[in-house]
Amino acid sequence: EDNQVYEGEWVDDKLVDEGTVAISFPTGVKFRGVITKDKYSGPGIYSFDNLMEISCAFMDNKPTGRITLFDLEGKMWTGIAQEDHAVLLRENVFFVNINETEGMGKLKSSHEDKEFERRKAQMRASGTASERKSDVFAKSTKTRYDIDFKESKWYQRYLRYQTMVEAIASKSRQNLELTA
Repeated sequence: EDNQVYEGEWVDDKLVDEGTVAISFPTGVKFRGVITKDKYSGPGIYSFDNLMEISCAFMDNKPTGRITLFDLEGKMWTGIAQEDHAVLLRENVFFVNINETEGMGKLKSSHEDKEFERRKAQMRASGTASERKSDVFAKSTKTRYDIDFKESKWYQRYLRYQTMVEAIASKSRQNLELTA
């Protein structure tokens, strides 16, 4: 109806309940997944007309539980679908290229570094994120004086990520709609 195209298993001119279907809407929106009693139900993929896809489980035509979205640049966003909204966070740019075996080894030798131990204890004691941030990004005495890491790409990405997380958290606390 209404120029919608339904593909799936049919019996007596009706789609089979709990069967896998593909539905195409005239707006360009598509759904591939399971329907029960004419509603999205179970695992499925909902494609927007601009080719972004949401992959999740559906219940009564709504996303539920873990939700994954791939944006137009192919970047992955993940989150949890609530009753009337979902908060999606972009995949952390710092962990994109880490493979399974990196960081799993142990030190072959060790030495006592009193300054390191002092800073580690200080970080545990410092409570706020901004205090930890200044500690993490502080220059050591071994860093060349003319290096300004604040101009680096990774630090700029960190700042964008931090701004995005703060904006999403603020909108979520105020029950505002999340927009691009």
